[in-house]
Amino acid sequence: MKQLSDFVARSVNISASGDMGFLLEDTQIIVNDSTAKPVTSHYNSITVWKKQKDGSWKNVLDVLSPVKSK
Repeated sequence: MKQLSDFVARSVNISASGDMGFLLEDTQIIVNDSTAKPVTSHYNSITVWKKQKDGSWKNVLDVLSPVKSK
């Protein structure tokens, strides 16, 4: 099953201490259904990141909330 995801950050926030951050995002996920037809779903999402001891960032939480179709 082919899957494609994409996101656009709406807001990026870093804690005062500089060791945690989060992004508020618009996310789109496309998967092929059983007939190979692409199906697109849209989500509001938040991604939380934590700075590691070596200075890199690790994703510690992703939360997706479906956007209802209009």
